[in-house]
Amino acid sequence: MSATAVAGFVGLALLKGVLSFVGGKALQSALGDPKISDACIWTRQTIEEFKAFISEELRRQLDEYALDELETDLKSTLDNLHHYARLSLGSQAKNRSLIEAVSESTTRLVRRSLEFPAAYFVTTAAIACRFFALYSLYKLDDDPNHIRGSKGMVDDVVTGLLLSRKSLSDEMSPEAHFDIVCETKVYTEYVDELRPSYKHFAFCFGTRDGHRVTDRYSRELYISQEDVWPSLRQQVEIALEPLTTPMRQEAQEFMKTANTSLCEVIRCYDDLCKQIDESYKPPEDAECLLGIETVDIPDLVKMPGATVKKAME
Repeated sequence: MSATAVAGFVGLALLKGVLSFVGGKALQSALGDPKISDACIWTRQTIEEFKAFISEELRRQLDEYALDELETDLKSTLDNLHHYARLSLGSQAKNRSLIEAVSESTTRLVRRSLEFPAAYFVTTAAIACRFFALYSLYKLDDDPNHIRGSKGMVDDVVTGLLLSRKSLSDEMSPEAHFDIVCETKVYTEYVDELRPSYKHFAFCFGTRDGHRVTDRYSRELYISQEDVWPSLRQQVEIALEPLTTPMRQEAQEFMKTANTSLCEVIRCYDDLCKQIDESYKPPEDAECLLGIETVDIPDLVKMPGATVKKAME
């Protein structure tokens, strides 16, 4: 399983945990396992995996300083959240500074991660932590404004994730990286010094990001000959399939996980709003996502630095 998929499942597991928490589970049980042993590792791995697809301009934006900043904020957020969750109900009120710190850090983390499309699943994990904090503060204070006052932020997150999803989907598409180049060449032969003979050839080959990655396929061109280009292009397409097929599958996997994550963000906030007898209507651009194919979260996902166990419904 790719790092991209695992990072998506981490965020999804946290969002599912929010639904369990709002549904009545204790915070520690709702957070439960995903016991994320090292959030920094999967954060960096998924972003590095995205960087194999994205443009040079986007890679430059996501420098080491930005990565370190995202990792540090996410790890401290998760640490504070798990620490708060382990406290008894009586102790949680005395240690509200922990959940307030989660609220503050997720505000910053969500805003910062939305600047980088490759940090898509950092955003989904961060907004899940934010929801945990909102509902915890609501329970402490019985103040609906903790939930109601976050609508603008959630709108921004949904809109931002839609834009990031589109950007990443375009960048991960094989069509953005692979091309078929076709050309003709004329070769001159001399029967003798006074009688040159000309042969015309058609050539096609495949490129990835401007570099040739297939053999050159050629056919001699004759005046009476049928069009040779379709058959040459088909040969190149077949030669490119071992490269384009995995990329297309990974792009499709990303889209399903990204769509599911976005739907869960909307669902989570709507469930939060229902706790104060309100509802959440997402921006119009997101409404079309609510009926599309989604991905199932595996019961257990493991990778170096992360173990994610799906919360029981």
